Amino acid sequence: MFKIIFFCTIFFGAINGAEFPLIYANLGDPLYKTIIPLSNLCDIEELGDEGARYINDASATMELGRKAEVSTSDKDKREYLSKLRILQKQYGYVLNVLHKNISISIDKDEYELFLKLTNYEFDNLLKSRAISQKAIEYYKKKSSDKKCQLLEKKMKTDKLIQESQKEVFEEPTTTTLVSDKNDSISSAKNSVEIRATKEQNYISITIQNSNPYKITLRVDGKYENLEYDKNQQNEVVVDAKSKVEYIKLYFTKEPYSYSFTTSWIIGSKNAIHDDNYIYRLPFATNAICRVTQGYNGQKSHKGHGKFAIDFGMSVGTKIYAARDGIVVKTKSDSNIGGFGEEYKKYGNFITIEHSDFTFSTYYHLMQNGVAVKVGDSIKRGQYIGNSGSTGNLDGPHLHFAVFRTKDAGSVETIPIKFECQTGTITEPIKGAFYQAK
Repeated sequence: MFKIIFFCTIFFGAINGAEFPLIYANLGDPLYKTIIPLSNLCDIEELGDEGARYINDASATMELGRKAEVSTSDKDKREYLSKLRILQKQYGYVLNVLHKNISISIDKDEYELFLKLTNYEFDNLLKSRAISQKAIEYYKKKSSDKKCQLLEKKMKTDKLIQESQKEVFEEPTTTTLVSDKNDSISSAKNSVEIRATKEQNYISITIQNSNPYKITLRVDGKYENLEYDKNQQNEVVVDAKSKVEYIKLYFTKEPYSYSFTTSWIIGSKNAIHDDNYIYRLPFATNAICRVTQGYNGQKSHKGHGKFAIDFGMSVGTKIYAARDGIVVKTKSDSNIGGFGEEYKKYGNFITIEHSDFTFSTYYHLMQNGVAVKVGDSIKRGQYIGNSGSTGNLDGPHLHFAVFRTKDAGSVETIPIKFECQTGTITEPIKGAFYQAK
């Protein structure tokens, strides 16, 4: 143990205040930033040997990087890159040991050890959903005793991510209908109405969709002294601007009663995306934009928003349609933006429905930056608006995604392909620059 602590002390001093090599910084910096926090855990027996070995190797690799940085030899640079990749694998093992110890500390209810293990910012710490969920659930039970700033920050960020996804993608709308003595009642909200009408020997329940798009609607009904078709599905798709009879409730005896709770969302659950379609990049031909967040981005592209893409753009940059379609929703009256739940309602956007009944959304547009209106037929490459910095975000960019409806309660984004000047993009990479064709 003395040897381990000695190693940690030496290497802590070696890198404290030093600058990291600039060459291959995207790969190297996260690995080097681990040295100091890891040195604080060298007294934990299960981590000590691996931690000291990693610190030793990381420090040696850093020195090699400094030499490669000033060297004119490609061989030196390739050697450094090779060592970085080896170190990256080594870090993965150290992180696995760290996660294992966090899990053990929870199982043994050793809260002080748990706090120590989760108190430092390691790259990809608690990235695994299973260990993250386990750690946060345990922390919530114990946090009244002592707080952990890192977990508090993670919980706050996770909440903001969840709220930002609610802003960008559709949330279900719920309405309720309860029988009364007249049997001719309705409940309407946001252009969807459920109506009960009494006929000679039954009650007709109809659904009216006044929206310019299909909806998927779920009906949860309770009936007393009424007969009905038991095979009736509780989730139905209702076409745009149409009315359908959902069910007939036949009288059996008095007194009878019924109630409905409905939940609906934009789009058809039966929509199948055309995976052969290659989308246009949503900015001007020959313009070049950088991807600031790609698929499964750590910042906010999680859950049903995991296949969204963020393009870095200054406010006012012209936006062009990535695919033909019909404009079904817009918002353009806001000039407010910031990172926080309170900003989620301020995001300006355009939503376009495609021929396969999937949707594309263009988000965070500038105030008065929507150049189309609901009902407009849009052609691929048509100018539709201007990028901005509104809603829940941490800087100007265009948030673009294609999504489909899963069921009456949720949507999901879809991985898509883009056409660019150099060919087809199958997965936009964070940090990469792409030129529109």
